[in-house]
Amino acid sequence: MRRTTVAPRLTTEEAFQSLHVDDLKPMARLLTKEVPTRKGDLAELVTRAVQDPARARALYEGMSELSQAAVREATHDPQGNLDPALFNAKYGHE
Repeated sequence: MRRTTVAPRLTTEEAFQSLHVDDLKPMARLLTKEVPTRKGDLAELVTRAVQDPARARALYEGMSELSQAAVREATHDPQGNLDPALFNAKYGHE
């Protein structure tokens, strides 16, 4: 019988903590003018925003239709990933 490796599930904050500060800052700029400098503070800010249903909805509605499609595709992937090749085949963009 073949064993498969199951990747551990991360919390939202753990996932944001795994990113680099340079990846978190642009996200934080979408949320506030006062962008924290510490990685932990950045991850906490972004985590709170995406866990707030009203805030997440407002962010989603502010996206282009193509960006919304990317979010929908990643949401339906069991691992939460977006496959660029499949996305490009389906929507004609990367």
